Amino acid sequence: MLRAAFYLLLCTLIHGAETPPNILIIVADDLRPDCLTQTGAKVARLPNLEQLAKRSCIFTKASLQGSTYAAVCVASRAMLLTGRSVARLPTDNQKIKAASFASTLPRAFQAQGYTTFHTGKNESRPTNLYTEFQQTQTLPRSVETEVKHGADTAAFISRHTDKPWLAYVEFALPHDPQNAPESFYERFKPADMEEPIDFRPEHAFNNGELKVRDELTLPRPLTLDSVKAKRARYWASAAWMDQQLGVIFSALKTSGQENRTLVIVIGDNGLSLGDHGLLGKQNLYAFGGMHIPFLMAGPGVKPQTSEALAQVHDIFPTVADAAKCPKNLTQGVEGLSLLPVAQGTQSQLTRTYAFSRYRNVQFSITDGKWKLIHYPQVNITQLFNLQADPTELHNLVDESSAKSQRGVLEAELVRWRTSL
Repeated sequence: MLRAAFYLLLCTLIHGAETPPNILIIVADDLRPDCLTQTGAKVARLPNLEQLAKRSCIFTKASLQGSTYAAVCVASRAMLLTGRSVARLPTDNQKIKAASFASTLPRAFQAQGYTTFHTGKNESRPTNLYTEFQQTQTLPRSVETEVKHGADTAAFISRHTDKPWLAYVEFALPHDPQNAPESFYERFKPADMEEPIDFRPEHAFNNGELKVRDELTLPRPLTLDSVKAKRARYWASAAWMDQQLGVIFSALKTSGQENRTLVIVIGDNGLSLGDHGLLGKQNLYAFGGMHIPFLMAGPGVKPQTSEALAQVHDIFPTVADAAKCPKNLTQGVEGLSLLPVAQGTQSQLTRTYAFSRYRNVQFSITDGKWKLIHYPQVNITQLFNLQADPTELHNLVDESSAKSQRGVLEAELVRWRTSL
């Protein structure tokens, strides 16, 4: 405790009233954006995340820029750890190498004097980027390893009270096979699950990726009973992951570090779970693959919901901003700092549009009010008025009243695709 007090005093003398915050970034695998009552859940299923949300800036329109590979989570993590857009990632995920980037999140924070720690799954990840953490471990997906991710992170937090640290924690849940103890499966009944958005046995048309593994995790054609059973298992595993969040958040509080730790919790991507006749994350619908939960809490953060078009590659510049990293430590970073929005000093980002892609078969653009999705293989375009139709049920692409919105978004999407 004396060392911690001396450290805080030293930081105060050097930085004035501000001390460098600890950084805790937690990624849940396949967590849907409607996981909270604040973002669409009809009941509170994740109590620890719900509690964090009370003191968080919740980015309700957060997304990732997509992926050029079926393992969307690899691209998501690579964008987080490098601050680079999807266009700057290798199209072969095996070629994502730390040395290829002028800066990475763990490299920057180690240079800034932080102790860096990582724990995560041992599959579908940009493996080489993790080598830059001072402490790192990868574990196979199981009920027990989720406990170890939580316990080891809590132990790291409790040990490191005398200098700033960055912890990057990747849970493997609620990704299939949705592991959880039997007692958690018993808590979530298929009959209690909400029906999917626009449920149908199959997607309405060929979106270019209907045979990927995620879409084959249930027998086809889908039935409402099979989808509800999968949803029950999904939320049971999410609740098991949430219990481990509680272990981490408790360590923050008991070690006296809660008020000086910037916490970010996201899903690496979303998951359809029957919405629009789809199961996986290889699509661009609102509650499908690229729309994610995104919470930020900690020093100076104003509890609020924000419609700013936050994206995953904004996380690196955001935490670097909070830690006052000099520009030479964030060379090549393309994301935007979300800190001014989270702290309430700025209502929106300078980003006017958020783009996303899935391989070369789906491309989308949104300004937060309207969204356009284009499927070049089948030459199909969808246009949704998000304010009137947030679940994207009514395609307005041929409506004369939406002609101007379509023209603007199509032109901007063409411009973005040309830059890829």
